[in-house]
Amino acid sequence: MQSKTNIRRKIVFTIFIDFQRFLVDLFLSCKFFTFPFHFFAFFAASSASSSATYYLDVTNTSGCMASDSVIIKVNSSPTPDIVGQDTVCVNAMAVYSTIGDTTHKYIWTVNGGSIISGLNTSSISVVWKTTGLGDISVLETNASGCSNTSTIYVEVVARTKPLIKGKSSVCKGVTENYYTKGFTGHKFLWIVTGGKVNGNVTDTVVNVTWNIAGTGNIIVIERNLAGCLDSASTNITISNLPNPKFSFIKNNLTFTFTPADASLATYSWNFGDTASSTLKSPSHTYK
Repeated sequence: MQSKTNIRRKIVFTIFIDFQRFLVDLFLSCKFFTFPFHFFAFFAASSASSSATYYLDVTNTSGCMASDSVIIKVNSSPTPDIVGQDTVCVNAMAVYSTIGDTTHKYIWTVNGGSIISGLNTSSISVVWKTTGLGDISVLETNASGCSNTSTIYVEVVARTKPLIKGKSSVCKGVTENYYTKGFTGHKFLWIVTGGKVNGNVTDTVVNVTWNIAGTGNIIVIERNLAGCLDSASTNITISNLPNPKFSFIKNNLTFTFTPADASLATYSWNFGDTASSTLKSPSHTYK
């Protein structure tokens, strides 16, 4: 007959509940057996986010029974839910947040943009730098060490850069047309300094009268179907009209003409008898 033996068995259960790993060590003893030890185990678990009792019953080949139990507190995991724009314009800033808890920790990850404020808090500001599909994720960990992740995808849309066509050097009082390329569904707004828009400021073509000498400016703002804004601007040189006045000296039938403004680039005189001149101060004899 075999000698009596003190037998101890250690059973290790690894339980994964709500992404949390619990290691349960149950120590069971059944003493003074004269034959090899065999057992069958049974356990029951309650639902997550509460305390649960785990049971183990064992029986050896002699019919000896023993049992033990352990109470495990199952902590709830956080449930982050990101709120923010899922369609943005390239180089635009957007704010993203989840319900905040001062006892929780937050780790944000952004692909396609850069976090500019709010790192490690429940709310961040992001500048989206790359067109296409980006994403933003937050890993939230509560005071019990339980973690969970939320991710949203963000479409980053390119802006439409408008171009302005038209004269950049004009005379005071003249009217000129300016154009930009139109796209279906896009909206436009023209802004003019140093002149006046004649008609609609929301068309792709605008008519401007420049009435203040100096440097003017014309701007067009374009909004595409995604709501992205971009603009173009052109400075306009507005020159005063030349002074057409002149004086003359008469000597019998010969007249010498002198312009009031001697700094002009060109002159074109018409003496009224089919004769003409391009000199600054011409003389003409009438017959």
